[in-house]
Amino acid sequence: MARQDKTRQELLTEAQRKAFYELPEHVSDRDVIRYYTLSDEELKVIHQPPGVVSVKNFHQLMDRLEYIQKLALPLDNGREIHQNRLLQMAREGSRYSAQHLSRFHTLKRHATLMAFLIHIYAFLTDQGIHMSEKLIGRIFNRGEKVHKENFQKDGKAINEKVRLYAKVGKALIEAKEANLDPFESLQSIIPWEQFIQTVEQAEELSRPVEFDYLDLLDNHYGQLRKFAPRLLRTYTFKSSHASRSLFQAIELLREANRSKKRKIPETAPTSFIKQKWNKHVFKEDGIDRHYYEFSVLSELSPINMILFMSKVSAPLKKYHIIIDGLLYHETDLQIEEHYTDAAGFVDHVFAMCHMLGFRFSPRIKTVKNNNLYTFNRSLQAPLDFMIGGTIQVKKIKEHWDDLLRLTSSVRIGTVTASLILKKLASYPRQNGLSVALREMGRIERSLYTLKWLQSLNTEDEYK
Repeated sequence: MARQDKTRQELLTEAQRKAFYELPEHVSDRDVIRYYTLSDEELKVIHQPPGVVSVKNFHQLMDRLEYIQKLALPLDNGREIHQNRLLQMAREGSRYSAQHLSRFHTLKRHATLMAFLIHIYAFLTDQGIHMSEKLIGRIFNRGEKVHKENFQKDGKAINEKVRLYAKVGKALIEAKEANLDPFESLQSIIPWEQFIQTVEQAEELSRPVEFDYLDLLDNHYGQLRKFAPRLLRTYTFKSSHASRSLFQAIELLREANRSKKRKIPETAPTSFIKQKWNKHVFKEDGIDRHYYEFSVLSELSPINMILFMSKVSAPLKKYHIIIDGLLYHETDLQIEEHYTDAAGFVDHVFAMCHMLGFRFSPRIKTVKNNNLYTFNRSLQAPLDFMIGGTIQVKKIKEHWDDLLRLTSSVRIGTVTASLILKKLASYPRQNGLSVALREMGRIERSLYTLKWLQSLNTEDEYK
């Protein structure tokens, strides 16, 4: 037992030594002087909480992010270190002042500070994205609110016109059936001059057939410009095949902001634009800059930006944290299979576990609502009554690169699985990445269910 403890301690010491060497690797003497001698006040500024959602606090977050970026330190050094160890070192760094850290031996001090910097940079990145999402959401919510208020405001007048025209219509129908003068029948309801006025009023109350709250967003473009250019300038975006058009649009807007160009060229990427935006973006005189920018930012959900995120504090459901427990348990256990109750029977969890190399074995309460999914719906099988549909292989292929990048980010700790699952669950069903992960999960869930059914048959034969 003592020998095992000694071996364990030796392994821990070796892991610590590896972290101490790898974290400060590639840091020049100039960088050491500039960063590792930060004062308590500078560390306090970096570590201060982000505050409530506001444009002012968003810019303060960006100031802190850009401050760390200007240090030009190798923030990717932590990727080769186990995330549990990196987190432990970051927590240690956050507890001590610069004076306390100066008492560490040089290698440990540098590594601890680098771990702290990697952790706080990821935290600030998350908070900036979270805050920008809320600010963009507020603008859209204001448009929807005004849209609803306008309808409520005009509701009484519209109702009066509908009731009047219902009476007029009924009088005209009766006049035709009785061979009466329709104009006399109409004027028996309302004088002619007054009727003309009601028609004019109806025209003022009427709206285009496709009128929606997007028509009102342009009124809030000035508010968008208070933070959107900084968002695009501070964050680094990457593209996959599925998001290449959006990535090109971001780069175009970034360059337009830098060069202060107001016009969007006709050659601008537009394949990412949803149909609901078309009438607003594409005008007779070219592409509308305001609505083009709105359409780009509406696509910048945290799912599209997720590869740049780490931990965000948010309410989680039970199944959201399943994979966090498998990855971030801070022990030397090598977990291969995870058992849980029926609450974890979720497609996204099945998919994430498979992609990360875990066998997921939730309890099956009943097969009544547990559908199977196949690649060919025309296949006839004894379990045909359980088949709920076919797998959308095309969606998986389209977003395969994104799925791999997402899995890699979760594995190395760039982003937690709980955050990914929470965000995926909150987005509409048409979100491409969410659908692709769901389809992967349906494959794994179907295989698991079939294996479970087979085990029941085996038990019956044994009995």
